[in-house]
Amino acid sequence: MTRSWIAAAREVRSSTWFFAVAGVLLVAMLPGRAGVGSGSPFGIALLIPTVCLAALGVAASVRQPPSTRTTRRKAWLVAVLAACAVVHLTVMVEVVYRASGPKIDVYLFQRDAAAALLQGTDPYTITIPDIYGPSAGFYGKGVVGGGRVQVGSPYPPLSLMSVVPAYLLGDVRYTDLAAVLLTALLLVAVRFDGVAVGVSGFLLMNPVTFIVEAHSWTEPFMLLTLAWTVLAASRRSRWLPVAVGCFLASKQYSLLALPFLPFLTVDGNWRAARRLLLQSIGVAAIVTVPLAAWNFEAFWADVVRFQMLQPFRPESLSLATLVPIPLVAVLGLTSIAAAWSFRTAKPHPAMFAGGFGFVLLVFTCCNKQAFCNYYFLVVSLLLVAGVAIRNPFPPPGARPPVRSEDFARSHHQARPTC
Repeated sequence: MTRSWIAAAREVRSSTWFFAVAGVLLVAMLPGRAGVGSGSPFGIALLIPTVCLAALGVAASVRQPPSTRTTRRKAWLVAVLAACAVVHLTVMVEVVYRASGPKIDVYLFQRDAAAALLQGTDPYTITIPDIYGPSAGFYGKGVVGGGRVQVGSPYPPLSLMSVVPAYLLGDVRYTDLAAVLLTALLLVAVRFDGVAVGVSGFLLMNPVTFIVEAHSWTEPFMLLTLAWTVLAASRRSRWLPVAVGCFLASKQYSLLALPFLPFLTVDGNWRAARRLLLQSIGVAAIVTVPLAAWNFEAFWADVVRFQMLQPFRPESLSLATLVPIPLVAVLGLTSIAAAWSFRTAKPHPAMFAGGFGFVLLVFTCCNKQAFCNYYFLVVSLLLVAGVAIRNPFPPPGARPPVRSEDFARSHHQARPTC
């Protein structure tokens, strides 16, 4: 009997499907206005294939064992990665140096919040000017008053603190630049071979990365904490709870990754996952509570309520621009994607990134706001997963279980003879 195309597709490596999603999503984003998204029919039509390809990547992690071959550290691979990093650094420093801050509220939120924090002022109690005007409709009801946006910083404290060093250097966008460069290094630390170097080069050189950094979006920092998490889990590092805690504290929708936390433990061990969750929550609380408790009402209004009040944006790269999708339906579809991914994917650190990337893709393409920065994160998550899934499983350093017959055999051989 001829195998179905679904069965054949599931035998293709997860990395192949994930890399395909990255390429198609990049094409979908480019027709839109730079940094805003895409309301074009072409871009929206490509969303369905990306969801299907990402789902195949999640399913393929069950069938195909990852490659165990590695490439010896070669000078030419190091040279390629170094060249990409130098070009990326040069271009972005030139952009930051020659161009004034972008006309986008994300930049103002970070710049003014960092300045307020350095002056000893609660950054969640300040306001920023409304640079778009009342006719733009970019903000929800009651958010703008007197020509000013009544929000100081819509990001968690860790994200805010990450831009303070860059602000002292002259521009908050240096944080994004550093985060992307460090993520590229973490990718090759997860697995050093030609594929990993190529993926790192793709991250550094594709135009969407430059757009995200130039507009000061915060997703690169979230990506950095995710890559650190996958690397720590792959190496069974003691820093894993710290990495996961920083990831959970980096941005609000990191909570969508919680169902995949067991994938960071050997064989998806629930007891170890529960312990990891508690430790990570403790780390997240340490970096979040001090600023949040300064004025909790203002913190809640900026970080939580502001997101809920945001209106539908017709220029989004979202299926919601074709047909209205209620919030209940968005949450339902996201929950179904998370449950299916958890049951289907192989427990592996890579699938923490891959499963989260697939769920975030479903969540974003159905949401009321879906812009370049969200899809940049989806693409980057799947790139991380595509590199890490090629490592052996269980992860390096994990002790395989001892079978009873092996123990009996070794015990028998060790007995002294008379």
